[in-house]
Amino acid sequence: MSLDIERNRIVGRANSVLNACMAADLGSALGRTVGPGNVVVTGRDGKGFSRLMKRSLTCGIMENGIQVLDTRLIPAPVMRYCIVESQSDYGAYLGFYWRDQTKLAATFFDRTGAILDENMLQRILEAQGGCMRSVSAREVGDIIFYAEARSNYASQVLRSIDTQSISARAPKLILDCSNGAVSVTLPGILRDLGCNVVSAHDTPSAYMTHKPVMSNDSLMGDFAQEVAEEKADLGMALDPCGESVRFVDDRGDVVNQMDLALLLARNLGYKSMLVHGEMDTGLLSVEGIETSPVLKEHDRIIPGGVNLAFGEDETCYLGDQVRRWWDAVPVALKVVELISRVGKISELRAGN
Repeated sequence: MSLDIERNRIVGRANSVLNACMAADLGSALGRTVGPGNVVVTGRDGKGFSRLMKRSLTCGIMENGIQVLDTRLIPAPVMRYCIVESQSDYGAYLGFYWRDQTKLAATFFDRTGAILDENMLQRILEAQGGCMRSVSAREVGDIIFYAEARSNYASQVLRSIDTQSISARAPKLILDCSNGAVSVTLPGILRDLGCNVVSAHDTPSAYMTHKPVMSNDSLMGDFAQEVAEEKADLGMALDPCGESVRFVDDRGDVVNQMDLALLLARNLGYKSMLVHGEMDTGLLSVEGIETSPVLKEHDRIIPGGVNLAFGEDETCYLGDQVRRWWDAVPVALKVVELISRVGKISELRAGN
């Protein structure tokens, strides 16, 4: 059994293939591939096994004369922002692969926050097997803990949000965080804005016993019913890493990506979008919205000049000069701004 490449990630069965020794070897292979003198930002999800793997990976990286900037428990989109914000050279993220909870994924990034391409990942895999070499104390890189990672990310995201409207409205929001690392970002940001937040499955160290709510129609139906019964203004079901989100309006109706695109375009003026194949580009063009198809390489990084992007698995993106990758948190905040400034989603949909 060996490590595999899936969707530009190196994945392996947790503890049967990707164990501590393999993680150290993989980190050493990354270090030898990129060379000494670089700075690598590291991060992980909240699972205990991910913590173990990241520490092993970090040891392998450091033995090659590379400085590590550790963000600790953080969602992958936040770590990508930290690479750019800190002007580091590379990034390495360890977390369970939410599409298959039996697998752990190691995702590597370049200085722009883009996921490394498959050719680079193949080079890293081919460099494995050299972590048993002797290393002098002078060759070992340093490690620094990036304590401001979450606060810097939150501050940057909120620059594009009308926070005063949200604080004045103080909407009631129900979140399902899939026991993922997104639990440490979005709920806290919303509470700091004065929102009434009810958060479920928000323990990052807990393992999922089922698929995330957002990817399970039966669970999503139960979640939507809860939003209506609790008379919440909005429901949000997120994937563990915070790249994807499904919204539920105040009446308990699930808002699909097409509805979301139209709501944001009609009420907040977004006119340039990337959309996946199942979305009705004809309907969007009637609204004067410029659309382009989502391509495979957009999993790595979103091109500039795009207001919004909607990918498969409910991934989403809100235009920004710094963050150009899938990240549901800014989109979620913009929808909260929408209901705070303009009105309830059910009423906006009915009016349109």
